[in-house]
Amino acid sequence: MSGVYQVTKVDISTYGKYPAVGMITEKSTSTRCLVSVVAEVATSTTLIPERLYFIGFDSLITATPPVPAPSTRCALQVIGTALDAGKLLLHVHPQAFLRGGG
Repeated sequence: MSGVYQVTKVDISTYGKYPAVGMITEKSTSTRCLVSVVAEVATSTTLIPERLYFIGFDSLITATPPVPAPSTRCALQVIGTALDAGKLLLHVHPQAFLRGGG
């Protein structure tokens, strides 16, 4: 289909996978969604205001930066900053790759 992009989950544990470029903020049908790049996003996760949030190994947002297992690597990517306990200011940063010790 022309003009329609395919969306998939981020996989921070697989080197070379596409990074996050936004977050699905609306899903109108099983095959159509709205991906926001910069936005205030309400979340069901309880957030800590003013804290940076990252993409976790489960592709969900987390306050804890991912740490790769020994002899592996993973992507570190900030997804946004908490404005309050239920709202994230979405501002996706470029990936950085971390290598586990060992």
